[in-house]
Amino acid sequence: CSTTSPSCSPPRCAAGDARAALLLRRRVRLLAAPPGMRALLYYFAVASSLASVASGLARGSPQTPVARVAVRDARTMAAQASVVEAAYSEDTFLSKYLERVGAQNVCADPGDLKPTLPILRAVMSAQTRAVPFENIDVALGRTISMSREAVTRKLVDQKRGGYCFEQNTLLKLALEHIGFDVTPLLCRVRWGKKADEETGFTHMCLRVEIAGEGPFLADGM
Repeated sequence: CSTTSPSCSPPRCAAGDARAALLLRRRVRLLAAPPGMRALLYYFAVASSLASVASGLARGSPQTPVARVAVRDARTMAAQASVVEAAYSEDTFLSKYLERVGAQNVCADPGDLKPTLPILRAVMSAQTRAVPFENIDVALGRTISMSREAVTRKLVDQKRGGYCFEQNTLLKLALEHIGFDVTPLLCRVRWGKKADEETGFTHMCLRVEIAGEGPFLADGM
């Protein structure tokens, strides 16, 4: 019986253990919270879970497998909190990003890294060639976060790919570090659709403003 599995059956568990498992499931669903709240939520999940287990033990309830899983998962979540929060740094992000996509593919001289149309084109080209489309987490039912910490850790540090929302969140971060004015946009996929067929907002792209040249549409996919 896993604390993150919907197949977990609370009636088979001690009351304190069932509560601990329920709290953990709820906290895990909050992984997409704003960056500043992420570590707080992790530690709140730890405190809630351990308090529930301790309460059950104080009443004489045996430490069932669910209780042991709750404690183990709480410790794991606490350990992962610092890793997620440390994945993004204002000071190191751009250098790590350029290493990931290939700095030589963006510009030969770092002094040329300015918010211009040639640099926008170069960054888009470099990212689309270096960071692949990937939906492994979706297929496995894992929670996907758009926080800059999670996106940086997955696409830059772990050198993995992602789907449009992750890819363009990464591109947005990179362009903003260079100095571009970027606005995220929700988009409808119209390719292969009838003119009168309505589709949902299932894609993300970016509106990039360049002084003196107007807005441009950018997509990191």
